[in-house]
Amino acid sequence: MQKKFINPETMPPTFGYSHVVEVTNAKRTIYIS
Repeated sequence: MQKKFINPETMPPTFGYSHVVEVTNAKRTIYIS
């Protein structure tokens, strides 16, 4: 399982979390906060 933590430059900075997490295994799941 791979995890990719994404904080787009156009979004305000975060403290202790990521705006987007992409998790890939056999399928892809994207979590948006």
